[in-house]
Amino acid sequence: YAEEIKGRIVNSIDNQPLPFVQVIYSSGKRGTSSNIDGWFSIPDTVSFIRLSYTGYQTINVKKEKLQAGELIIRMIPMENEVPPVTSSTQNSPGLRIMKKVVENRGKNDPEKYDSYQYTSFQKFSLATISDPSLTIANQPFVGNPLFLMETLSRKKMLQPDHKNEEIISAKVTGERKESYILLADQIQNLPVNEEFFTILDRSYLSPVSQYALKRYYYTVTETFLNNNNDTVFVIRFNPKKRKSAIGLRGVMQINSHGYAVQSLVTERQITYKKVSALSIQQQYDLLPDGKWFPEEQITTIRFTQKSERRRTRSSNELEAINRT
Repeated sequence: YAEEIKGRIVNSIDNQPLPFVQVIYSSGKRGTSSNIDGWFSIPDTVSFIRLSYTGYQTINVKKEKLQAGELIIRMIPMENEVPPVTSSTQNSPGLRIMKKVVENRGKNDPEKYDSYQYTSFQKFSLATISDPSLTIANQPFVGNPLFLMETLSRKKMLQPDHKNEEIISAKVTGERKESYILLADQIQNLPVNEEFFTILDRSYLSPVSQYALKRYYYTVTETFLNNNNDTVFVIRFNPKKRKSAIGLRGVMQINSHGYAVQSLVTERQITYKKVSALSIQQQYDLLPDGKWFPEEQITTIRFTQKSERRRTRSSNELEAINRT
């Protein structure tokens, strides 16, 4: 049994975990990525690690600072927001890869399987921020989340229409309003393989759709080989201007095993019914039978708060969102 170096990657501003950070640990581009809670593990024989994440400064950690055990790495946000991709061609690597993802999305969509059984974790929070002009990744919460719901569930399906969901555990903190719980239930397992998905009465164009290929820019920012010798492509995406569909921007990891989405981090600054920002983090797991399933999802909706009086108004506005 080989020793491992275990570590956790967090935001230096508020120590919140950073998911899906690329961790390269060999000159041959061997690597891994942090999970949705920021944790990663690598062999203790490595001589260095390089961490890269969109919107943050790249970090190089030399051998003398690595040791078997656990370490905490704090990544520093860039002072200026990373500009969106604004150019692409029909032969660009990012677009070529995404065409393969679209071609295979039916094979990688659990809803298209004859049967399935998997366990997934869902975390949904409503939070407040102090300055809506800052990027989501660099913006710490103001105090505790207004509402937080975490669920672990086991889902089963047998075609044509036999579905069952068993809640293994659930935790709710904050203001226990029915409208918040209904909203959390609506956002579970966003269908990234569909053309659109709906949040807060608005439809968003999935970056993994046939329709999106002409309406998004895609660029490959990193590639590495994982422990299974699969190639992982890290792709930034953002919508083109003057397109009618509402788009998202973010980063996804595409696994060459089936050209499936391995992880997705997406965000959108919005000014809709007083809500200021939407953030979604998803992770998918490859099971031994070669099929991909949604493993974890964290969704955060944030709105601006300047005072306790403002907080009361914002709470009422969020309730109104669910009544419309």
